[in-house]
Amino acid sequence: MRQCLKVSRSAPICNLTPREQLNENTAYIDGSMIYGSSPKDLHKFREGNTGLLKMNRFNNQIVLPFDQSKCPHKDKCTASFTAGDIRANLFIGLSSLHILFAREHNRLE
Repeated sequence: MRQCLKVSRSAPICNLTPREQLNENTAYIDGSMIYGSSPKDLHKFREGNTGLLKMNRFNNQIVLPFDQSKCPHKDKCTASFTAGDIRANLFIGLSSLHILFAREHNRLE
């Protein structure tokens, strides 16, 4: 089953300029791509009080947790990751960076 990714854009207005995408993220350097943008997000990604980020093991590799809310078959959900940035699944390069930063966070913790 193929599904589309949600990408927000500004509302159209009556002029000839192209529509622009909305920026739903905070500044890059604040770490929100790993930890989220709110305390609620932070608790969603943290492993209890240890300070570690939640991770899964898949094919003997440590990866981000799977986002099962978007999967029709919850037991076979490996299609999308959950991360602090909603764009984590946009393409493999971003997914790789999110996994790398989360692994590095847990290594340094």
